[in-house]
Amino acid sequence: MENERINLSSKETILMVYQGDITTFGADALVNSSNEDLNHCEGIAAALSQAGGPDVQLEIDSLRKRKGQIPIGEVVVTIGGNLPCKRLLHAVGPVAGKAAGKERVLLERTVRRALNLAELMKFKSIAMPCIGSGVFGIPVIVCSDAIVCAVKEFCSQGGKSLKTISLIDDRGEVVRAMQEAFSKK
Repeated sequence: MENERINLSSKETILMVYQGDITTFGADALVNSSNEDLNHCEGIAAALSQAGGPDVQLEIDSLRKRKGQIPIGEVVVTIGGNLPCKRLLHAVGPVAGKAAGKERVLLERTVRRALNLAELMKFKSIAMPCIGSGVFGIPVIVCSDAIVCAVKEFCSQGGKSLKTISLIDDRGEVVRAMQEAFSKK
């Protein structure tokens, strides 16, 4: 697994960028790139749901019945099941071509909400994929830049329980794009 450690601030929040499988990555919270229906039949969402086991899917089904569609930019929480995490955060990102050109803004909001929720839950570590860059069809560069912007803004606020933010993807070109986004900001 390739990784790069980037110190984001004097507050000791560390960003790690990894190439690997998020379903085997250990963190207090794992972020799932979800759709509004919490229908996890493709991509990272399907992999996390399957690896989490039937209890995760039961909780997702219950959430879907209670809440209906989850608005873009929102994040809901379930158990982690068999995943190496305390909680699974289902972050609802935009779909390319369906966000009236506001994909980047919506992605930033989604990432901020996931980070703030993890902070509220007093987690020390979080791992997230390059939300929106897979089956949602948003260009990797847009996703990477949005995630980096949101993470840097979050870290600049100081006083955080989150000490490690890990960005992870199994595609080398996505990992490089996330690393480059930090280098140019």
